[in-house]
Amino acid sequence: MTFTSAKKILVLTASILLFALPMSVNAVPVMEMRVDRLLLNTTELKKSLQLTPNQLTLWLQTEMKLNAMKRQRDIRRERLQSEVSLYLGKPQIELREVNKLIENEEQQSLHENRQMRELLFVFNDALDDRQRQVLLNFFAEQLMAQQESGRDGKQEGAFSRGHQAGGGRQRGGMGGVDGKF
Repeated sequence: MTFTSAKKILVLTASILLFALPMSVNAVPVMEMRVDRLLLNTTELKKSLQLTPNQLTLWLQTEMKLNAMKRQRDIRRERLQSEVSLYLGKPQIELREVNKLIENEEQQSLHENRQMRELLFVFNDALDDRQRQVLLNFFAEQLMAQQESGRDGKQEGAFSRGHQAGGGRQRGGMGGVDGKF
């Protein structure tokens, strides 16, 4: 990575964070931003950006790649869930085996997240200043919307429910895919 590209990434990240911070201290953490929700809300963004033909081509390519990555991630996570369920159904379970599955998914997700960000940086580089501001506004709105929807329909995992229902103390723990176990 060159100094110029590292500087661009730093400036973009700082811009997103600085723009989103004044709106609300309670915004969803940027590390919890979900690609699937972003992809659902891009129709209006595309109109607002007023893309040139070349930008539109790049938009479509980026959107296709992001959707394909999301599909693969969903398939992989469904398979992980099934495998973990099989392990948990065994009379004598070795948690280290389950942890290996989770760690593998975390590594794959980490790699995918980097690829997704890079796709967005390439697209961002193709925009003019006005379009970049529209994109920043979109990200800020999405951070706020995801935070609000998370607060309204917050679901706890079975692990948390089981501890609460059983009267045990709930503690931070090993964590797993997306910080959930």
